[in-house]
Amino acid sequence: MGWIKRLKRYLLRWWGWQDARELLEQDGARLELDGEQANSLQQMAQQQQRSQGELVAEFIHAGLTQRAVEKERAQELERRWAELSRREQQVIALICRGYSNAQISFGLNLAVSTVKVYARQAYAKLGVHNRAQLRVLFSGWDFSAWD
Repeated sequence: MGWIKRLKRYLLRWWGWQDARELLEQDGARLELDGEQANSLQQMAQQQQRSQGELVAEFIHAGLTQRAVEKERAQELERRWAELSRREQQVIALICRGYSNAQISFGLNLAVSTVKVYARQAYAKLGVHNRAQLRVLFSGWDFSAWD
């Protein structure tokens, strides 16, 4: 059986992804590589004594798995964000925008100690311990509308 058929069968059986179905709909699916990529693939196949098709199937599987993990993480972060109170969301968004506690307290008309309480509560709910971890967690989010 050709490597595309094996990959298709594997992905559809274990992952059931529509993307995989569309990607591998036909046995005649083509993979286009530039010269450097094609040479690298050929060298890897020779070094590992495997076919190029097996390596491509492995790469596709790894990419689809990574995509699923990233999607799951994003959904979990959205769920945790939704569990924050409105005020916690405001404080976290402004922290991610780079504002200090004093600036946040002025902008939201709160005491600095209250801002710290909201931040601490949100940190616990989000599983972070400081601003740096918070910014990494939300690095892909756009909080510009929170200004």
